[in-house]
Amino acid sequence: MNKNAIVFIVVIFAMMVSFFSCVPQPVPFLGGGAIVVNFVPVFDGEAIELKNGSEHTFNGEEITFDEFKFYLSNIVLKDENGDFTDLSEIRLIEFDDPSSSTLNIKNVPLGNYKSIQFDIGVPASENATNWDPNRYGGNHPLNNESMFDQRLSSYKFLILDGNIGEGTDLKTFTYAPGDNDLFKNDKVIDSNLSLTSEIITSIDIEVNLNIVLKDIDVLNNLSTKPSNNLELGDNLMTNLRRSFSVKQ
Repeated sequence: MNKNAIVFIVVIFAMMVSFFSCVPQPVPFLGGGAIVVNFVPVFDGEAIELKNGSEHTFNGEEITFDEFKFYLSNIVLKDENGDFTDLSEIRLIEFDDPSSSTLNIKNVPLGNYKSIQFDIGVPASENATNWDPNRYGGNHPLNNESMFDQRLSSYKFLILDGNIGEGTDLKTFTYAPGDNDLFKNDKVIDSNLSLTSEIITSIDIEVNLNIVLKDIDVLNNLSTKPSNNLELGDNLMTNLRRSFSVKQ
């Protein structure tokens, strides 16, 4: 083989190496399971229909719910060894939007998980003091101006609206607490999930509104707004933290 032929082959080889190194290579699928977490609003064990839907009885009064939503953050699974698998940094759970009240997580490492854990509210590091439409974009849960309260200089951690009483005694309540002091850490829900193959594992978590309103005098405390009612807001957030349970 003459010298020119060798040089030609070397050049062609170099060009092929360069070309294939620039072509994006597929990321190998490492396997894993899929988890669907459904959040389901209930009142004393009964399913809730929002917006002039189902009526319930609370402290002897008829009560209905129009709007119910809240932020969850730092959502993780905890395995048998005490190690954590991240599911989501933050989610806005809105019960008038079925797609937002369900978490669909893929490629979760296979194994046994003792619990699902999360915080309730927006972490201080993400809780802006002023609304900035450019801070988050697209469908980010915090890119939602209706969930920000300029008066509080905080995101609303929870929104719960409805009516209590009947006839001429019908009253509207509006709860929208938000403040870094109201952030609730480390809600732990025993789940005992086992991901042993590449299948979809589902878990239903009920949110019990009768617990959210426990010891709240709704008729005489219709809003969290007056004077930034932190005591009422803290009671609601504490109760919300207690309200989650796995559907049996």
